[in-house]
This record gives sequence, C-alpha cells and structure tokens, in this order.
Amino acid sequence: LQGVVLCSTSLSQDLRDKLNDLSRSMGAVHRLDLTADVTHLIVGNIDTPKCRHTAKERPDIRVLKPEWIHAIRSSYMEDQDIDLDALDQEHRLPVFYNLHICVTGFEDIEERQHIIEKIRNNGAHYHGDLTREVSHLIVAKPKGAKYDRAKSWNIKTVSLKWLEESLDRAMALDESLYHPLMPLEDQGRGAFVRGYQRPPALGKRRRQESATEAKEDTGKRKMRRTTSAKLADHSQNMMTSFLSHGGEEASELVSDQWTDSNHIATPPRSATPPSRPKIASRHVSSEAGPVPRQEEPGLFSGLLCLLHGHDEKKAAKIDHVITSNEGRVSRSVEALRTAPDGDVHERKVLILPSDWTSVTKGSLPVVPPGTWLATEWWLERCIKNKTLIDPELDVLSQPHLGLPIDGFTDLSIATTGMGSDLLHIAKVVRLAGATYDEMLLPKTSILVVPSNVANSEKISYAAKHKIPVVSDAWLYESLENVRKMSFSDYVVTGRSRQPLDHRPLDRSSNRGTSAAPPQDQR
Repeated sequence: LQGVVLCSTSLSQDLRDKLNDLSRSMGAVHRLDLTADVTHLIVGNIDTPKCRHTAKERPDIRVLKPEWIHAIRSSYMEDQDIDLDALDQEHRLPVFYNLHICVTGFEDIEERQHIIEKIRNNGAHYHGDLTREVSHLIVAKPKGAKYDRAKSWNIKTVSLKWLEESLDRAMALDESLYHPLMPLEDQGRGAFVRGYQRPPALGKRRRQESATEAKEDTGKRKMRRTTSAKLADHSQNMMTSFLSHGGEEASELVSDQWTDSNHIATPPRSATPPSRPKIASRHVSSEAGPVPRQEEPGLFSGLLCLLHGHDEKKAAKIDHVITSNEGRVSRSVEALRTAPDGDVHERKVLILPSDWTSVTKGSLPVVPPGTWLATEWWLERCIKNKTLIDPELDVLSQPHLGLPIDGFTDLSIATTGMGSDLLHIAKVVRLAGATYDEMLLPKTSILVVPSNVANSEKISYAAKHKIPVVSDAWLYESLENVRKMSFSDYVVTGRSRQPLDHRPLDRSSNRGTSAAPPQDQR
C-alpha cells in the first residue's frame, strides 16, 4: 500500500484502530482528517460529513468498505499476487449503501421495476410500503399519501433525478438539491464537481529542537505550557466576550490544573475527531518564498455572510468581525440569493445563533444550495486557528438545531484536556440537555477526553470511582447524529490499561463518602 493515503468515517474506535494498524503495516499512511492528499476513504455509514464532502468535491477518492483492507492483508499474508484495482472494484462501497428506499407515483410497471432493480443492485434495501424505517422516498410527483406521510415523518424526499445522478457520480448526492418541488432544470445544480484536479500537497514545518533544548529542566517546560494555556484561554475568553450576547461577560473557566503537564493545542472538532479544519483554497506551496504579511488576503475575504436571528447589538459585533477581516455582509436573503458566484464571492455563509436548538430556533431563510451553515462560534474558531474552517467538517462550528438529545437529560459530563475548545464544549453539552461538571466528582456520569490522551489523573480518578471514560468522538458523533451513542464503542483505558467498568449511570449513594478529587476548575 505504498503511496496510499487512508481516511475513515463512521467506524467504531476499535475497528478504526485495527484497520489503521493493518494498513500502516502494509505501507499506507493514515489521516484523521479528509486532507487533499487522501486517496482512499473507508466508510461504515454514508450519511456523514466526510462522505457528503467526498461525493460533492472529491471524485478522485476511492470509497471502500472496511473489508478491503482485510482482503489485501489476506492476499499479502498468503504471498499471492495482489491486483489492487480488482480489489478496489470488488470492495467499492455501493452507491446507496444500507439506505432504505421507497418509491411512489411511477405508474409504468416497467419503469418502476427498473428503478427497483437499480435500488437493490446498488446496496440499498427496497421497501414497497412506507414505514419509519425508510430513509428516502423517490417520488414521480410531489403529491399523494406517501409523499404527505414522508413529510410528516421527516423522511428525505427526492426526485428520480437524484437516483440517476447519484449513480452517475457513484455516490449518494445531497438530497436537498433534488427536492421534487424544485424545477427540474434546477435540481442537482452544484451537486458534485465534474472536473476535479488534486491540489499540490502542502508542506508541513517540523519544530526543530537542539540537544540543549531537549534537556531543559521540567520546571521551565511546565512554565511554558502553563503560560501557553493561559494565553490560549485569554484569547478565547476575549473573543467570546466580544461576541457574547448583549456584551455580557462570559463565565470564565480557568486553566485545568490537572492538565498543565500534558496540555495540547486542540484543533477544530469534527464528528470524527481529532479533526483539523478544511482550509480554503488560497494557500501557497510550502516551497514558495515567504509572503509579506500585508499582501495576504483577509481571513474572510471572498465570503458573503448573511446574519440571521441575532439581536441588533450582537449582529453589529459579528458584522464588524467579518468586515474587518475583508468579508462582506449581505443585508437580506434576496441579496444573498442574487449575489454572483465566482471570483468575487467564493462562498456564501448563513450565520445563525449558537444557542438555537429545536426548542428555541426561529424561522430559517431559504438560502442558495452550497451555502455554509455556521454560528458565531465559527468566527471565533476561524480567528483562533488563523484559518478558514469548513463548518460542515467541524461540529462545534455548526448550528445544532436538532438538540437536545434524548438520553442526555440525566447525564452529568466532565472533560479534561480540551484546551481552548472547552468553553464551546461546555455550552454545547448544556444545549444537548446534559449537565456540565466543571469539576470531576464521584457523582459525574461520564468523563470525556481527547482520543490522544492515554493517561491523566482524572482518568485514574474516574477508574477508581467507576465513572465511564470515553473519547471525545463519542460527544461529537452524538451531536452529529442527534442521539446518544453507545459508550462501549468509545471507551478509553486508564493507567492500568484495563477497560473501565461501565456500571449503570445511577450510582449508589456510598460514592458520596469517598475522598474528593483535587479541585479542578475545568
């Protein structure tokens, strides 16, 4: 697999780790993020941001089932000749993999049977009757009992053109672009890129340390880390205060004394973390010479943003942040719709309030296809990371209009090692319906940690008190899927390297008499 760059989506942590180990042993490179150099995407479920982005923007990527790696490994171990192209084709992910599709309104029996065969031959389950298990309804015309019932059940409703163009692309395309109420000539506009060219790989600087630097005493290094953490928190709190509702000071969550010694800089969080942001296409090759600072475009140049749902004072602050970074603000939905596409406006963005949920959200404007949906947190995260983030690939930048989550009401969640993402994580946990514990206590239901943090005092404390410890992927995928994911797929081991005991969350009262943990403001 020399030269193969893998990425995966919607796999359990155990399976993902196993496949990563196998692929690396055969020479492949694994990426946690869907970067420009990725050549193969391993998929467990097609309804994920990575799959949607690949379907639209990356026809160069081969989309495969997890069995592909096992098949190559088996041939390799048996010393057989390996035909990668043949194995790619054999294990290619079907276009409608595990979808449940129903059709209605097609009166011609031959046409209907032809549609059903396409559905079954491309990985989907066909349903003659419309039930709640159905994920997609293909309609000939937007009318009839099935169509009305699909609307009331929030089943994705598409025209026949969606089926045909998805087969043409070899991946399921964005259903919102094929709604049967749209004019036929407008359906599928911008659904996928037909003339993609892979951009040149970007170089990555490595931090060089001399032998002297490597031997710096622990106290100095700890001081550097502590100072860095304080500066990161100060920057985040300053930006949050700037954008906070009504100018009120955000509640401060100070540095976590348990994580000074292994504090890490946290990148934007995708549903399959840890995930670095998608970078807008205005980078230069690492081999190019340094570009003078004054010649660089503003962070939001090429963006046309529509603010919706914010009060006047907050909207004015957001407006200032965007325009001071060379972005533009649309004054109406109509202006956003009629703005020309191309060089002047590379991307349109609808910015909604971060506290909108299914309970508190207002009306949503109809925006052009391809418009990014984000919140004011997206602006903060772009500024902190000094790069333009694709909100579709960063859970904490997205609106959470489906929250709260069933099953979160009785949870009390604590975290460790989240760095500057902490404030957003604390808020989104509360929006999801759970309680956020700033200190890890015996009564805490669950401890969430970054997937690359193997050991910490908090993990040891949680193991002692039978508190489940899971990777942050559990939280992000619960947010993305708007349902409480199983703890067992995301468990993190403690210093003993033994799986934690996942006892019921309703813990016995004797835990309250145990020794309290060190005071932890995070």
